[in-house]
Amino acid sequence: MPLICFIKYTYTIFGGYQNYEEDEVVKRIALVIATIVLVLTQIPIASADIGDYATIRLTDGSCWNFKPQIDDGMVVWWGYDGVYDSEIFLWNGTQIINLTDNEYDDNGPQIDDGKIVWNQYDGNDLEIMLWDGSQIVQITNNDVDDKDPQIDDGKIVWWAPGDGWDGAGVYHDDEIFLWDGTQIIQLTDDVYYDFYPRIDDGMVTWTGMWSWWDETDPEIFLWDGTQIIQLSDNTYFDFPPQIDDGMVVWACWDWSSDTEIFLWNGTQTIQLTDMDYCGLEPQIDDGKVVWGASDSELFLWDGTQTIQITDNDYNDTYCQIDDGMVVWVCMMGPWYDPDSEIFLWDGINTVQIPQYEGYQIQEYPRMDDGLIVWEGYNSEGDHEIFLSGPITIEVSVDIKPGDYPNPVNLKSNGIIPVAILTTSSFDASSVNAQMIRFGPAGATPVKSITEDVDRDGDMDMILHFRTQDVGFGCGDTEATLIGLTDNGEFFSGSDSIKTICK
Repeated sequence: MPLICFIKYTYTIFGGYQNYEEDEVVKRIALVIATIVLVLTQIPIASADIGDYATIRLTDGSCWNFKPQIDDGMVVWWGYDGVYDSEIFLWNGTQIINLTDNEYDDNGPQIDDGKIVWNQYDGNDLEIMLWDGSQIVQITNNDVDDKDPQIDDGKIVWWAPGDGWDGAGVYHDDEIFLWDGTQIIQLTDDVYYDFYPRIDDGMVTWTGMWSWWDETDPEIFLWDGTQIIQLSDNTYFDFPPQIDDGMVVWACWDWSSDTEIFLWNGTQTIQLTDMDYCGLEPQIDDGKVVWGASDSELFLWDGTQTIQITDNDYNDTYCQIDDGMVVWVCMMGPWYDPDSEIFLWDGINTVQIPQYEGYQIQEYPRMDDGLIVWEGYNSEGDHEIFLSGPITIEVSVDIKPGDYPNPVNLKSNGIIPVAILTTSSFDASSVNAQMIRFGPAGATPVKSITEDVDRDGDMDMILHFRTQDVGFGCGDTEATLIGLTDNGEFFSGSDSIKTICK
């Protein structure tokens, strides 16, 4: 099992988005088998109450969409059309913007305070690009691969090859670079492999090692804004670190039996775990640390004690923490019958996040201010971006205004009109029509108009959905509409239906 932990780690840091083609081959083989034996267990869009989580699909299937990131209600990801190149997309809380439209491969975006950084392959090497909120700025322009850019407070950090010949004819070198908003600073200048940097509040942490081919182990380093501090000094394998509020967390493998979690609290290094199995991929936020273990459970260190968050027979992975809440992927099915779900621990209770029918694989969840974003894909290889958040508004919905009991012919190729009514507590004009989803399949409206449907003197919104897009099943008696307001708040409303199956 420790060897598996090590392989997973090295694949993550050296594979990632740059080698996603191999990953896709494995996924697609599993999914082809899944189409034969798959029994869907997804939670459809159903009636929901205030405080429940609702999910909408941000993307429309026009391309494959990968690895979203979220910050301040804005979501960024990269998409590939399967033929030409990959581009960067941004959902700004209201609409999707195509940030890039060129002949290069743009991928691996990160976002902070409305600024976005990513890698662009120009046909020769990887460069660093920045969208500053109004325009795209090229940060690097050289003949080496500038990799894995990260951004915080307008500063960007990455790693790239340096000139690391040791005099004995052996090359040992990758260096850490920082763009401080005006100029590029080389933070390291040594013969180590320095890689996987992370930045927070102007402080940068990374892993440095002599070589992958000798017995010298990797260590954890920190640049505190003025000097470089070596945080670990042992004979073990210290995994790439994460940093928040001046605290650094990482995993340490002893090369044989298990992996432990370590924390540098700003003054000293503390060993958080003493386990007989692997602690994996620790994440930190506000002094709290969450990690996965090789026994497929999740653990949280709350600042004073360790809490076991999960206790099940599934594989819990891809965990992340924000504001004391933890989100992760629970892999419920075997590789030949894949089924993964998104779960959230709110500090007290664990809830399963709703997902769309047909999208049985969920990956890479990220969370910010209670909003969760992730990548989901189905047996047809359709990769989409999903957004989930707590419902804060309950709206009045009238399906097929003027009809009762709202008959729906499941074989019809027509349109289902749905009205969102303006009331004393809700103005239907505040609805973002592009971000409305209806029925089990999360259909998007083909048309929206404003009209006084109930003739009470105020304007309501009418949306038209194709019957075949909605996903009703024979015997369904209720339909739910969810969406976002222009202010980014989730709302939900339901009405009765009577399905006609013949």
